[in-house]
Amino acid sequence: MKASNGRSRGEEFWRQLFHEWKSSGLTIQSFCEQKKIVLSSFYNWKKKLSDQSCENKPSFIELPVHEILNQKKDSDSILLSYNNFHIELSHDFSEESVSKLLNILKGL
Repeated sequence: MKASNGRSRGEEFWRQLFHEWKSSGLTIQSFCEQKKIVLSSFYNWKKKLSDQSCENKPSFIELPVHEILNQKKDSDSILLSYNNFHIELSHDFSEESVSKLLNILKGL
């Protein structure tokens, strides 16, 4: 049986397929072989849908603060801890630097 390139299939089909793949525990290659899907089509749609979801995300995300660590009364900085990230902000922090940092963290 010939593998399908998925051209006639829409976005909803691919979203469902990606959900099935994640639940399967298979490698992408094994999953595509099993489902008769062309590997390059899988990757193209995966990137396309990933790019779309990134476009819909806000420029800034709210980070719930779990802890404030090492805040000293004589210090002008605050050390924030979120998951495995620690961010220290000084009193004169640059908004541009914080923006760049948050964009990097969103990508992880």
